[in-house]
Amino acid sequence: MRGLAILWLGCLGWTGSAVAEDAQSAYRAEWTTWHRARLDRLTAEDGFLSLAGLYWLAEGENRFGAAGDNDIVFPDPAPAHIGVFALAQGQVSLSVNAGVAVFREDPEEGKTPVRALDFPDLTDADPAPLALDSLLFYPIERSGCYGIRLKDLHSETRLNFGGIEHFPPDASWRIEGRFEPFAKPRTVPVPSIIGTVSGTPWPGDALFTIGGTEYRLAVFGEEASDDFFTVFADQTNGDDTYGGGRFLVIERLADNRVVVDFNKAYNPPCAFTDYATCPLPPAQNHLAVRIEAGEQYRGDH
Repeated sequence: MRGLAILWLGCLGWTGSAVAEDAQSAYRAEWTTWHRARLDRLTAEDGFLSLAGLYWLAEGENRFGAAGDNDIVFPDPAPAHIGVFALAQGQVSLSVNAGVAVFREDPEEGKTPVRALDFPDLTDADPAPLALDSLLFYPIERSGCYGIRLKDLHSETRLNFGGIEHFPPDASWRIEGRFEPFAKPRTVPVPSIIGTVSGTPWPGDALFTIGGTEYRLAVFGEEASDDFFTVFADQTNGDDTYGGGRFLVIERLADNRVVVDFNKAYNPPCAFTDYATCPLPPAQNHLAVRIEAGEQYRGDH
């Protein structure tokens, strides 16, 4: 009887191991789908790998084009003189020189030529890009600074992209925790790689446990958001992972539960290009632990 009991327990152990392996396999398949979608977004024609320039505007007129006598010099093969971006007390406008074919996509009218255009409010969202051959460009606002972001569909960074190294996906790094909302939403000062600091909506913290120790991350967004976004640092930064921290979307469940899946921690655009304006982790999001999950980094940025 004792031998039968041992055999029965051994079978239970084997079954439990098989179930755990099935769960890991299912999770790896789900992660692979997420990873492919991540790469598709990154390498899309208008993705961050197509970034080819970032030019800050001075108050007044800013002439732009490929010729060296412009205030903003676009790379070849842009036309020598494209037009003028004007900045007047936070208001940006564009005038395009005659004979230069700049277009924008209009939801109702399709592709329409542009001669003059105003951008009355850039603080809430970036406008749709303007197209000039393989180039896409548009004005942006970052913490009171105004600039022109340039993308090139033929960017060498995009065309020669070799993929992203990552830790092997492991379901144990998919951690269920809880969301602890504030009685009143706050703002958290979030620094950026270009030296600005912005007050970002901070509805509360995500709390979770690693190795018996509880950690928390300030999350960004509105309390009613379906999911939260955050930027975090950990003790792998500058070693196995990007020195400026990583991005993470935190999934919300019912009853203030959340999923903190570090396998889906991903590199900011600044890991791939000099022309991004990435946020950095706020002070409270520096974790005193090695998060050996998610995307790695072996580059120069």
